[in-house]
Amino acid sequence: MKADVIKKVFLIVFVASTLFFVGCKSDEEDDKIEAPVALYNKNKESIAYIDYEDEDDNDLGTIYMYDGTPVAYLYESAINEGANIYSFNGVFMGWYVNGIVFDIEGYAVGAKQGILRMEINTNITQPEPPKITKGIKPVKFPRSVQPVCPLLNYYWSETSLSDFFLFSPEKFLLQWDSFIDNSAETTDIFIGTKYLGIQGWPLVANPPYIYIGATFPKNTFASSFDREVKGNKRPVELTFNFPTPYTTSMEEVKGTDYLKKLKEAMSSEEYKSYTPPTRPYIAKLAKLNSLVNLDSCFSENKNFGNTFELIAKQEIEMQNVKSLSVGEIVFKGFTVSMEAPSNGLFVDTPTNLSDLVYIRTLTYGVTAYFVIASEHSYQDVLTAFKGDDYKNPEGILHKSQIILLTVSDVNQEATIKSSFDDLKEFVNKPFSNKEAYGYPIFCKGFYAEDNRVFNGDNEISND
Repeated sequence: MKADVIKKVFLIVFVASTLFFVGCKSDEEDDKIEAPVALYNKNKESIAYIDYEDEDDNDLGTIYMYDGTPVAYLYESAINEGANIYSFNGVFMGWYVNGIVFDIEGYAVGAKQGILRMEINTNITQPEPPKITKGIKPVKFPRSVQPVCPLLNYYWSETSLSDFFLFSPEKFLLQWDSFIDNSAETTDIFIGTKYLGIQGWPLVANPPYIYIGATFPKNTFASSFDREVKGNKRPVELTFNFPTPYTTSMEEVKGTDYLKKLKEAMSSEEYKSYTPPTRPYIAKLAKLNSLVNLDSCFSENKNFGNTFELIAKQEIEMQNVKSLSVGEIVFKGFTVSMEAPSNGLFVDTPTNLSDLVYIRTLTYGVTAYFVIASEHSYQDVLTAFKGDDYKNPEGILHKSQIILLTVSDVNQEATIKSSFDDLKEFVNKPFSNKEAYGYPIFCKGFYAEDNRVFNGDNEISND
């Protein structure tokens, strides 16, 4: 009898202790019970899910997109009730702590359902999409070292949950795939992107006041174009390279006189023989890992790249996007050049003549820059462009998204457009009319002292 009482007491203690320890489980252990766990973005959309049953090699679970793509996995962390997030190539991506996905800066990019902490609210969410059959997990590369965990913030990151999993900005290297590129045939300096602004956004174009014969210190030439040297100059002969060339003399080498000569050339009989080009001078495409890579694509105008990124993030819906691409198209128009006076450009020789570079040629044209978010791979997008399939309303890109910026006048303010029809229209008619000749996209400089071609810091043989 006494033995039976002892057994009953032991059983009661065992059950009570079991219930106690179950109540002490971490969120991750709870998640294992409710696996798979949907992960929601700040718009309360389910973008990915954790499958805790799909674990191996001491991993805590695998993260899949709803199309079945495995994108990351959870690994043990020193953080209490947390896990590290790694991509399959071994890059440390962030943390999953108490049901929230944090990026490496400590801001939230996603959360499971039922979270309510400051900005993070996933109590009420949109319906979860159907799960497609899971793809084969890639081979795991050695894991990188976990960085020091920052103070975790319950505020949303600027990085979307889709970007976080699909497009890692780590080790981005811009590699253009050019399907038209005639730039190798010239030593002219491309200035078509340096000074651009974007209409409707707080990025104002700052085109420099340049003209044939304008002279600058070599360290500002083709960069800021400031500190112009306006000393008394000898008259120069201008040539506009229309099919029937137009030539004229500019008696006073200054900006106002150059604009008059430009206007006269546009009204000349020779200009009537000129037909704006319909084939791009440059057309190229590059793969992006993330929209944050855009500033790397415009190293000569970082503000342009950063603003382009903001526009793309605002306009592009990243769900189901498999590839991001950036593109550039340049149409080259006519060129204006000058003959250097045999006895030198300046009447009165400046003391710093050896340091001065003057503009000897200016080439006008128009440009377009675009970002494509596609449900197809980058190679499919590239193939479509090489074959002009982007013009096909039923082609593989007809469901893709595009943000297009076109620049076509001397104000250098880009216009925002958002359809492949807009791109098709630009390519078919880059110059809207014959009077629209574009803006300066190439220039060539020569040293004022001895007419050597200027090529950055490198000096080339006499012309």
